[in-house]
Amino acid sequence: MTQAQRAVGFESKHVKCDVDEVQAVIKQHEIFFWEPFGTNTVVSKDSHLEQGGVFDRDTIYSVTVTERFSTVDFKRTKDIPNYQELRAVEAKYFPLVSQLERLGSSSLDNYATPPPKQFNWIAFLILCVIYVLPGVLYWYFKSEKYKKICAEWQALKTSLDELVSQNNQILNV
Repeated sequence: MTQAQRAVGFESKHVKCDVDEVQAVIKQHEIFFWEPFGTNTVVSKDSHLEQGGVFDRDTIYSVTVTERFSTVDFKRTKDIPNYQELRAVEAKYFPLVSQLERLGSSSLDNYATPPPKQFNWIAFLILCVIYVLPGVLYWYFKSEKYKKICAEWQALKTSLDELVSQNNQILNV
């Protein structure tokens, strides 16, 4: 049996995601010929005791923190056509996706929704009651920050869409 006849092999990958996003993550990885071969939902509970604050030092509280997430295991063969080009595109794709998620976009709608605007109306009203100028400055700086975040989101989303459309001949789309 020659080297060319031998199977190249497989590679595997383990991904942690929100419970609601499992199907979107699977669909995203299938573009790069990853096949899911296992999923798990993990519920982690941590219980501990905490002492009260300054005025109630004698009180002890039981605190339970619950974390719920899913994991997906993927595998793919290494002898797919254009394997090296596919890996190069994948190396660009997932960092872009990670940056979009950091901004607050979701894979559930293919990152089409811009990040949510984070504006604290209570702080704005308190600042306006104290004096109008701090409230106006707060509004202005929050608006400018949101414009920058939206511009960054738009650039990342455009880059992601261009990356997929330019390489759709080697991707599984």
